[in-house]
Amino acid sequence: SKIEELQEKTSDLKEKKDDMERKLAYTSDQLAGIDELLQELGVSPDEITGFVERQESLDELNFGQEEARAVAKELEGDGSLKERLEKITRLVREHGSLEKARNKLKKKVNSLKGSISSLEKRLEKKKAEYGKIKEKVESREEKVEELETKRDELREEIAELKEEKKSAEEELQRVLKTKKRSEEVAEDLDEFESLEELVSSEEDRAEELDAEVGSLEERKEKLESSIDKVKESGIDQVEAPGDEVRRELENLKGDVEKWGEVKEKAGKLENELKYAKYFLDDDILAQMSRPHAKLILDKLVLWCDENDIDMRVKAEETPLDGTRGISPYAEPDIADLLEASRKTLTGDPVDGEPRPDRKAHRADGGGEELPAFKGRKRGISNLRSYQLFLSFSKPKSSLKSSSCFKW
Repeated sequence: SKIEELQEKTSDLKEKKDDMERKLAYTSDQLAGIDELLQELGVSPDEITGFVERQESLDELNFGQEEARAVAKELEGDGSLKERLEKITRLVREHGSLEKARNKLKKKVNSLKGSISSLEKRLEKKKAEYGKIKEKVESREEKVEELETKRDELREEIAELKEEKKSAEEELQRVLKTKKRSEEVAEDLDEFESLEELVSSEEDRAEELDAEVGSLEERKEKLESSIDKVKESGIDQVEAPGDEVRRELENLKGDVEKWGEVKEKAGKLENELKYAKYFLDDDILAQMSRPHAKLILDKLVLWCDENDIDMRVKAEETPLDGTRGISPYAEPDIADLLEASRKTLTGDPVDGEPRPDRKAHRADGGGEELPAFKGRKRGISNLRSYQLFLSFSKPKSSLKSSSCFKW
């Protein structure tokens, strides 16, 4: 807007300058006409100037009346000279006024030229400033475009990071859930261990009760025989021994009932130990600790001993195996034993073929199916060797002891 105002002022000054130049040209033309007229009269501008100066000097010196009259007469006697003098005086006055006007116009023109020059300089300065501002605006627009591009890129990166964060949170929740389930399994296994110890102690207590029951039965038989002898002998003092016998029989009955409750509780705890529902999850199996895996293997070995089951894995046969006498069975690895223990604890059939979709997770990736439970004794030594390996080379004699349950 300032530049437009300066341009308008410059345009107005140019118009004034042109007007002044036209007036100056007109005045110059008038002066030229006066000069031509003076030439026609035969009077030069210097003579007119000298005459005017003499006239002024005469007026200043204030001549006497006589001289004035003489001059007046001279002027009156020569009419043409008087007319010429008046005309010259008029022309001189006009020439002086025109000269003054011309000088004033020149001054105004010079002043206008100076104003125009200063305005042009200011205009150039403003144009330069405007150019710089325009360059700054253009550079800022470029920066704004770059920033907008970066902003779009950052938005895309933020969206990608949000997706990654979401997937990471989901993965973290899955891991935490798996970890929580693993901790639950560990707690359950610890409870199973304490229950196992309780069962063992209750079984010991049951054995003690069995021994007490046996002794009480022997005492009962002795008392009954003594009662019969007393009845046969006809002795009347049988009431006190009879009461004692009845008390002993009541105690025996209570002990028998208690022993039955203990056996029932032991059977219930044993069934709870066999039901490990958490081992259906492969993530839990993969994170199972060594002591927990050993617990399952101990149970599996003991169960195989009790049920006369062969748990070896059938290996691939070659044409030379029959001639060389090589057994087609291979020793199972940890994954085979865990799979077999999981089948055992989850209630899979043990006297028929295994499920067709179950594959043994072998370390070599062979994927050989577990064999049917044929009820043979072969292979138990292999399981025991693995148990010994997990037990850090414990002696074989400790397999049948309480080490199968405790470590």
